This record gives sequence, C-alpha cells and structure tokens, in this order.
Amino acid sequence: AAKMGESQLNCKLLLPPLAGKARALFFENDAVIHESMTSEGYWEMEVNLSKKEWHRIKRNSGLDLSLYIE
Repeated sequence: AAKMGESQLNCKLLLPPLAGKARALFFENDAVIHESMTSEGYWEMEVNLSKKEWHRIKRNSGLDLSLYIE
C-alpha cells in the first residue's frame, strides 16, 4: 500500500523485467530501501522518495508506475 505524506512517497512495487529503466532510476535517486527478485524475474522493491522524483521517474521511464504498486 502506498503511504503519501506531505511530499514523500513510500511504497512497495512489483516491477516486471521491462521496467529496468525505472528500477535504475530509483537506484540513481537513492530511493530503494529494499529489493529482492521473485522466481519469475520480477523485482520486489520498497522505495521512499519525493512525489516530485516519483513523477520524474514515471515520466522518464515511460511507465505508469502506479500499476506496479503492491
């Protein structure tokens, strides 16, 4: 579940292999709290970042990241 504060977003994501660019952008922003890989090759990630950065990663990755929130 996503928890939205004033300007921070903390959520768990299940990213498919095609979301490698988004994954890299989360790491570039030091937003990754925890990451593991499923047996199907998906990345389970917990991220914490500003809403501004979330929207920038969403835009730069070309993905609707809200589809991947667990």
